[in-house]
Amino acid sequence: MTRTRKRVAGLGLALGLLIASGTPSRAHADEPWLLSLELDGVVPVSRPQRDWFRPGGAGAVTLWRFVHPAVGVGLRLRGGWLSDGPAPRDLGLKDPGIGGLGTLAAMLRWRPITRTEDARRGTGLFVDVGGGGALTGGLVRGSVEAGLG
Repeated sequence: MTRTRKRVAGLGLALGLLIASGTPSRAHADEPWLLSLELDGVVPVSRPQRDWFRPGGAGAVTLWRFVHPAVGVGLRLRGGWLSDGPAPRDLGLKDPGIGGLGTLAAMLRWRPITRTEDARRGTGLFVDVGGGGALTGGLVRGSVEAGLG
């Protein structure tokens, strides 16, 4: 097993244990699990991907558990694709065809403008950050993501 795969597996295991065995305070013992779904448009932004691929789409599902009214931890599974573009001009490079990506990430959500007495967890401004592993083109790589909503 490569070092990257070991790190990804360790991160996933650590997050799973944190979520499963977390012991919230009495006030938050009945905190619900939340499921978040998203659909995205995707465009390649750097070379050589911009030369080989065209726009595509992605989707993600995240399981959230709030450990405080303003702080949630989660596990996100994402999959996406880029449509096929022109073949590379360099004859030594194989045409990659359709591009694909799958990620599994440990996530942290911060809701900076929230009242602790508000029972709703899906409202207001939030900042997401996370990291984990990505599978693309048969290779496992590290991944990071951030979001604002």
